[in-house]
Amino acid sequence: MRYFIVWLIFVFIFFPLINRGQSGPVNIIDSSSHTSGVSKLVSSDIDNNGFMDIVASFTGSSGLLAFYLNNGNNTFSSINIIDSIPFTKGVATGDFNGDGWVDIVSIGGTDFDVMVYFNNNGNFSSGIMVDSNLSIAVNDVEVADYNNDGIEDFVVIGQHSIDLFKNDGTGQFSKEPILTTSTSPKPLECLDLAKADMNGDGHIDLVCGETVGLVIYFNSGSGSFSPKYVFDQSRIVELVHTSDLDNDGDEDIVLKKSTGEVSWYSNDGTGEMTLEKTLQEVPDPHSITTINSGNGSFPNIYASYLNHVSLFLNDSNQVFTKEINIVKDNSLFMGPVSAIDIDNSGIKDYIWSGFNKIIAFNKNTGLVNTSKPQIISSLNIYPNPTKDFIYINTPENNEFAIKIFDLNGKLKKKLPRLLSGARLDISGLASGFFILKIIKPDGVFSRMLIVK
Repeated sequence: MRYFIVWLIFVFIFFPLINRGQSGPVNIIDSSSHTSGVSKLVSSDIDNNGFMDIVASFTGSSGLLAFYLNNGNNTFSSINIIDSIPFTKGVATGDFNGDGWVDIVSIGGTDFDVMVYFNNNGNFSSGIMVDSNLSIAVNDVEVADYNNDGIEDFVVIGQHSIDLFKNDGTGQFSKEPILTTSTSPKPLECLDLAKADMNGDGHIDLVCGETVGLVIYFNSGSGSFSPKYVFDQSRIVELVHTSDLDNDGDEDIVLKKSTGEVSWYSNDGTGEMTLEKTLQEVPDPHSITTINSGNGSFPNIYASYLNHVSLFLNDSNQVFTKEINIVKDNSLFMGPVSAIDIDNSGIKDYIWSGFNKIIAFNKNTGLVNTSKPQIISSLNIYPNPTKDFIYINTPENNEFAIKIFDLNGKLKKKLPRLLSGARLDISGLASGFFILKIIKPDGVFSRMLIVK
C-alpha cells in the first residue's frame, strides 16, 4: 500500500499532465531544452524498419532540425539532431534521389532558406541549400509528385511567394514560381499550406490559407497551377487542413481565420466548396488536424489550444460539440499536434507538443461513435504485406469502393464496385507503404497496406 501511495505522490508532484480522454496515458518523447519552440511535427520511416518515426523542426534563435526513431515498442529514441538552424519554420519528407531512403526538406533560417538533407542509410548529409532569401518569411512546405513523373517535388510558401521546386530524380531542383506578387490577380500573402486531390482528377492540388482568404490551386497534372479564390471577404486564413469530414469520398477543408473562428467547407467532388458550418465549439486552435478512431467513424477534429490538446467528436452530421481532453496542463502552452500510426495498428495516435519544452504522445484506444463498431475488427485484408494482390473480406456482402493512396495523399488506385472476397491486383504499385480506404455506406475504413 505504501508503494502505491508513493507512486501517487510522484505522479501528482512530478507529472501534472492530466489525461481525461479515451486515450492511453501520456508518454513523454522528449522534455529536454531542445524541445522549446516546436514549429512542426511530421512522420516518416527514417531508418526503414517499418515503423513511423517523428521528424521535428524547432524555431527560435536556437532552432533545430531533428528526428526521433520509433523503437517499435511504443517508445522513441532520444533526439537525433540533423542541423542547428535558427528559426526553422517547417519540415517535410520524401525520397528525393530514388534510393529508397526518406530525405528531408526544411525551411527557415535568418535568410529564409530552403535546405535539403539526404538520408544515407539512416544518417543525414550536411544540408544542401536549394534556395535562399525566398521572401519576407517562409511559412510552410509540402512534398508530392506534382508533375506526375513519378518523382517527388515540393512546394514552399512564403509571405509573398508560392513556388514549385521540380525534382529531376537525382535530388536536383529547379524553381518555378506558381504565383508572384506581379502575376497574382490578388494580393499574395501565403500563411499555411495543405495538399490533396480536390477535384478527383488524380493530380495533387494545393490548399492555401492567405490574407485574402481560402485559395485552392488546381494542378493541371504537369505542375502548372490555377488559383481559385473560395472566398474573398478580407478574412485572413491562418490554418488549413483537408479531410473527408462527411465520408463522401472527397476531401473537405477545415480552416481557422485570424479571428480564431474555425469553419468547415464541403466539397462536391469537383473542387467546388461550400461553407457548411462555423465550429464555435473549437476555440481558436494553435494547430489543427483530423484523426479517425479506426472503427468506420467519421473523422474527428484533433487540435491544440491554450493549455489543451483535445479531440472534438464528429457526430456524423459534422457537429463537433463533444470535446474530449487528451491532455490538459495549466503549465504548458500547447503547440503543434500530429496524427501518427505509432504501432502499425491502422489507427493513428495523438502526437503533441508544449511550447515550454515537451513532445509526447497518447495512444488512440479507439473512440466508438458509430452504430457498427464491430465492422473494423471483422474486416480482413490479406496477405499484408504483399506483392501482387490482396483479398478483402467484409462482414456484409454489400458493394464497396476501394481507394489506395501513397503517404503523400496521392491517389494510386481506385475501384468503384467490389464485393466481399474480391481479389485486388496491386502489382502496379511500387514497394512501400500505402493507405487503403474501403468506402462503404456506413463509413470509410482505413488500413495500412505494405507492398513488398
